[in-house]
Amino acid sequence: MERQGNTIDRSLIKSCINMFNSLPDKVNTTKTVFEVDLEKYILLETREFYTKESKRLLKLSDANEYLIQCEKILEEEHNRAKEEMILHNMSTIIKMESSGLFFMLDNEKIDDLNRLYNLFVNVDPNLTELRENIFSKITELGEIINSKVDNMLLLDKSKNAETRGALITTYAFAWVDNIFLLKDKYNKILKLAFQGNKYIQNTISDAFSKNINTNPRSIEFISIFIDENLKKKNKIKLLLYSNILKTKIFSKNIIKIILQNDSYNHIQYQMIQKNI
Repeated sequence: MERQGNTIDRSLIKSCINMFNSLPDKVNTTKTVFEVDLEKYILLETREFYTKESKRLLKLSDANEYLIQCEKILEEEHNRAKEEMILHNMSTIIKMESSGLFFMLDNEKIDDLNRLYNLFVNVDPNLTELRENIFSKITELGEIINSKVDNMLLLDKSKNAETRGALITTYAFAWVDNIFLLKDKYNKILKLAFQGNKYIQNTISDAFSKNINTNPRSIEFISIFIDENLKKKNKIKLLLYSNILKTKIFSKNIIKIILQNDSYNHIQYQMIQKNI
């Protein structure tokens, strides 16, 4: 009916199909009532409809008009398939255990993520649900990184000042390393799987801003990181890590740290400023 221009109740039809799909066949219990009693007839009806429709259009149209009608019909079918198979099932696909979005992200399944992206962006150009879940995943991982450092600092409260200072430096480097590795991973996923999508790029940036700014010692840790590397004249490492220092609000704080520390000369300041 819909193919002939009539309005149908898609949700009602979907509910009926789901019901038949949930009922096992009496004879072959490995299959559903839908598969045994309905599917083949629906496919047959579809084939017959398009056979008749093609004959009808060929009688009424020249070659160009016929091809235009074919394009229109295929586009309509494509849109129906996108809506029913992707748009209405985004949440289910994302949350599938051991195969959904989080599994793909954790295991850097670039091809699978790219396929998911291409299908999702066709039905939701803003990628709202996908971005919400990416944000959730990154901030969850950020909480783990932050809590690990917090726990280590709590355990080492009993150390003397000198030992504790050295440990804080170690923890600062560990925290920066972990944040950087996570950011590097998602930069790769953004580029290779999500085709550099600006909406997703902003979501990733927002998530890392939250991760960094949620840690009350983040400024201290990055200050230690910059200080130690500048003392060692390790400019290469600072340049490599400049990506994580670009995080929105945070870059201003880094510049403040540099300006407030007399050990940073003008050349060193310019180098950091240029790369954040």
